[in-house]
Order: sequence, then C-alpha cells, then structure tokens
Amino acid sequence: MSAKLDPASRRRAATAFAEKKLDLLIIGGGITGAGLAFEAASRGLKVGLVEAADYGSGLSSRTGGLINGGIPWDGSISEQALMAAERGVLTSEMAPHLVKLTPFLWSLRSDWSEWLKDRRRVGRFEVATRFLVRGKVPPPRHYSRRRAASAFTSLRNLTPTGAVRLFDACLDSGRLTVTTVRSAAALGAVVLSHAQALSLARTPSGRIAGAIVRDETGWFEARAHQVVLACGPGAADTLLQGIGIKPPHRAHERYQKGTQITVSRSALRGSMGLYLRAGAAILSFVPEGDLWIIGPYMSSADSLADIQTHYEDVKGAIDLVNDSLKTNLRMADVNSAWSGVDIFEDGAVAPVREFRFSTYAPGLSGAQGGPITTFRAQAAWVVDRLFGGRSVSASLPLLGASQYASLWNSRYRLAAARGLSARRYAELLNRYGDEVKIIFDLIDADPSLGQPFALCQSRLRAEAVFAVLYEGAFELSDVLHRRLNLAQLVSDGGNSAGLEVAELVRPYLGWDDQEIAAQVAQLPQWDGWRNERHRPRA
Repeated sequence: MSAKLDPASRRRAATAFAEKKLDLLIIGGGITGAGLAFEAASRGLKVGLVEAADYGSGLSSRTGGLINGGIPWDGSISEQALMAAERGVLTSEMAPHLVKLTPFLWSLRSDWSEWLKDRRRVGRFEVATRFLVRGKVPPPRHYSRRRAASAFTSLRNLTPTGAVRLFDACLDSGRLTVTTVRSAAALGAVVLSHAQALSLARTPSGRIAGAIVRDETGWFEARAHQVVLACGPGAADTLLQGIGIKPPHRAHERYQKGTQITVSRSALRGSMGLYLRAGAAILSFVPEGDLWIIGPYMSSADSLADIQTHYEDVKGAIDLVNDSLKTNLRMADVNSAWSGVDIFEDGAVAPVREFRFSTYAPGLSGAQGGPITTFRAQAAWVVDRLFGGRSVSASLPLLGASQYASLWNSRYRLAAARGLSARRYAELLNRYGDEVKIIFDLIDADPSLGQPFALCQSRLRAEAVFAVLYEGAFELSDVLHRRLNLAQLVSDGGNSAGLEVAELVRPYLGWDDQEIAAQVAQLPQWDGWRNERHRPRA
C-alpha cells in the first residue's frame, strides 16, 4: 500500500476490501479508529478502516487545539504519569511536527481550602513528571504574583499565591488524525473515507465476520476476523440494533456543547498559554500563530450531532473572558467559532473521558472515548487484547516526522534557498514535517501553486492539491475545513474560498461545472452565529 490517498487509491481500496479477508476491520475514522489502524498495521496485521464521512470529521477535529492532561486534568498520579508519557511520545517520537510542548499558566487561588486543592493537583502532576516519567514533560514551576502578571498581563485579580507554569501540548487534532490514517496506510492498512458501514455480516454460527459497506460507486462486503466499532455512539447503536444487540444503556448521560472562539493575539496580552477557572469550568487560552483559541464555553445540546454554533454560545464565551480578564472583547473581535459535543455524566462538570472497550458478540467489539493524549496507548491495549503481540508504535514516527528535526534545525538556510520567509517555512514544517518536500515538488511543477489564497494568506494553493493527491480529501469541505483548517482561520470557515479551491482541485477529482456548483452549495454554514437572530430553537 501507499500513503498517497488519491482518487485512484479509493478504487484500489474498494477492490482490496472485496477480495481479501482482513484480520481487523475498524469502523470509524476518528483518532480512536486511526490509532487502532496504525497500531495493528505496525504489528503486521491485515487491517481495514472505513469512515462514513471524512477522517476526523467528528469531535476529533473540533477540539480547542490541546491534548488532555496536565494540572487541569484532575486525575490520579498514575493517570497523570500515563498522559505525561504519551505526551512525550507524541512530541519527541511519533509526531514532533504536529504536537508541540507549550508553556501555560495556572493561577493559584488564595482561599485556604481552594489553595490546598490546587496544590494537590500540582503535586500529582509534579510527582508524575519529575519522578515517574522523568524527561518526558518538564515538571511544573511556581511563579510569583509579579512574574505571573508579567507573563500574562491581561490576567485580573492575581492572588498573592501566584501561579504555576506547566508545559502542555498543542496540536491540530484533525491533522493528527489524517496523518495517523495515512501512516497506517503506509504500513499496509486499507483505508476508505466516505464509505458507510450499512450493516454487520454474520456467519451461520452467529460470529460477526465483517460489514456491508457503501461508497460512491456502490456497495461491497468487507470480511474480517475481528470488527471494532470505533465510530460515535449513534452510529454504533444503529449497527448493533441491526443485528439484534441492545445498545448500552445511557440513561445517566447528557450532551453538552463546547464552543471554541478565536481572537487576534493582540486582543490579549500574554506570552504563554493560560488556564482560567470560569465557575465550575476551565477555559483554555491556546496561542496558535496570530490567534488565541479560547474555550470551551459549555451549553446544552440535544444530541452528538448538535454542533451548530449559535450567537448565544459565542456571546457566552466573550462574557466569560471579559469577566475574568482585563479585556473588553466584542463580537466583532471574534475571528471564528466552532462547536463540538461531549458526553457528561449527570451532575458532572467534566466530560466523560474514560476509554470504553466492550465485547458485544464473537468477533465484534467497541472502542470509544478516551483522551486524545492516550490514543496510542489505548490502541495498543485493544490490539493486545484481540491479537496479542508486542507494540512498537511508541518508537514509530508518523509520516512527516522522520527528518523533521534536521529540517527544523536548517530552516533558515532552507527557507532562504526557497525564497520564503523563515516563518512561512516553519509553518509548513509544522503542518507537513519532512513531507514539505512534496509541497515544494508540486510548486516546482506549477509555480502558481506557490501563491497563497486570496482569502487566507497563511495557506498556499499547493496545500489544497496535496490534500486531494495525498491526504484523501474527497469533498470540498474536506479540503477547506480539515486540511487547510480554514474553520479556525476565517469567520465563514473558508466557504468564501470554496469556488477558488474547487476550481483548483477539479482536474484531480474529475469535477465538472455541475459538480463544483453542488460541492459549493453543500458547504456547511460556519458564520451564522454572527447574526443575533441566529438563536437555538425553542
């Protein structure tokens, strides 16, 4: 197999699914399914993955730019140690081009009982990072009130107890998901997006033996010794009901929508990230290029599909920031906004993050949830349970990581040789790693691809072509929202660039004028929240 997920690879994948028996079929292409495919393929298993939409199109691409862990994660010392260890794996071995250690401030409270709670959190994190997994993540460090105020001058009401500086990890989770899927494909996995599992297939003895899958050309049967449902609860429940299995009871769960907003870096004065308590919740302020990603602002949701961002969601986030910092943000200051839905237990103030593995029937299992930080460790545990063997993924770099360090160390010389600014070259390296060479090959073949998009100067036209030829982008929204990531950079999610991008990729996807019009018309709305009349339904 190849890591080049172009339109031709879709035809090869459908043929491969129909012709061979797999060891493992994964239904769902979020970070959980992607990690399972990479882990299993790295052990030499015959692996297949199908995703009903685009890779990472669910919650995996709707995060706030952080992996979970650190002091805000109120877990045990062993949980903190595992998360610190996995952060170290991601930032140094698997994906140093995609996952970056970033300093954050955690303000301590002055009330005696609350200060003790903060110190317990800090203590657990310090024991984990300083002694249990030494060297993976830098341990926390106390900042005096004066030093904390200097590091983040927009902070209001700093207490005499000061703050703690910790290192957490920032990432584009959608790009991490796509790169993990492609890395699995490079190891031999058969992967196919926009291919929906319609039903599960059973042998006469009752064992699950695969799934009936439909893509744009028709349907086929994917046969496998083991099937794992790594899709969302709704899709998993439908497949289970189709074979007469009662889905798990979720009477004590509720849905909460988390809204993220971005504002200009100039809107807040801070030299590092920030964690801020806002009532029972914790807001994160993540530095990302010229923007701050702020969130999540929590509101109720009807279902896991209720991801539309409303005016009240954005206004609520702005009010929380203004109440907590020395700022006066307005709706006009918000650059973009998006929402994702989490599952909460009744009465809980934090989402359910536990990884859940279930065995439903012979040959059929389910793997859902868990923090993105530990997706590799979770995948290793599942493959151990189903097939045995030894995991090697902790030392196996994802695509783009192998030569990243040497390219990064030579970035100024290499940028000058290409006629690029050092910043532009660094941004490309941190999206593509050593695969930036492919981007430059595309530009050398067609110099017009070296120009940025009129709507977004931080993205080159070559990146859209790379998305279609290498990253499995099959629809216009795949390119705009999960490859170029314009949902975070532009208020309308990049929809205003839809026609320009569609014309650019049409030769590779075989689109005619009618298909281009249909693709543009199908783009989801991203900026309805700007209209005060765009409110949740009663």
